[in-house]
Amino acid sequence: MSHSDREAFRTCRKSYKDRKTRAKRVKRETPQFVGDLTHLGTAVDDSAEREKLLSRQLERVPEADRDEVEATVRALIANDAAMETEGAVDVQKEKLIRWTDPETGWDLVAKPDSMGFVVDDARDREVLEVVDKKTAYTVKESHIKQLLFFGMVASLSMMESFLGSIKLVARALRGKEEKVLWYSRARTPQNLREVRADIYEIEKSIETDSFPPTTGMHCNRCPFREGCDAFKAWTAQERTEQEQAGNTDVGEGAGRHRDGKGRRPFYLSRRRYA
Repeated sequence: MSHSDREAFRTCRKSYKDRKTRAKRVKRETPQFVGDLTHLGTAVDDSAEREKLLSRQLERVPEADRDEVEATVRALIANDAAMETEGAVDVQKEKLIRWTDPETGWDLVAKPDSMGFVVDDARDREVLEVVDKKTAYTVKESHIKQLLFFGMVASLSMMESFLGSIKLVARALRGKEEKVLWYSRARTPQNLREVRADIYEIEKSIETDSFPPTTGMHCNRCPFREGCDAFKAWTAQERTEQEQAGNTDVGEGAGRHRDGKGRRPFYLSRRRYA
């Protein structure tokens, strides 16, 4: 189970099932292309190889959006290079780390953008640095939660080979913001209890094949919304309520500033690539 799987189940169980059964997704949009290409580009150190990779992947982007996506991705890759930790050794990028929980039998998996060892001046010793990069303007609480999950999986998977400190770094490339925290091994037992509780709930849902939908504003970003009856019903209900309140701008095209000017929903906004 990954952090993304866990959050999907917590947010909407139907969305979790759709993820695991590879249900049809909506057509990819500009923010998703930016995120994918940025992570691909920052994972490659060789500039020539990176150019080949970007050229191939940019062909998948709609022509009308291609120039904007490319300019944004190249700017974010440049920001990433400027924020890289100096002196890191044994760096592994996009490495899948895995730990099998002996109690549940489930694999906990994480794939941080990079892992390596650095010398921490304050501690005067080598520490493991786990880095997660986002294409957002600022580091958000959801980014920190994911990074803490990465730290837990890293500590468990390396508990026989590394018992030193684990430095967690979250980087918001668009805003050039970085936040650093340290993983506390003392929290691992409690963290595991919470993860196992979610696993047991997932197993109950699997046994009964019960994955009810949970609607809300998160639906507008769900990649499975087009084939979801609950999303259609929720959109219709929101439209009715808004019409009764005198505002007809609802659903996927919803969202107005207080001054009355229309805006596109979050997942279509070209200013936000989180």
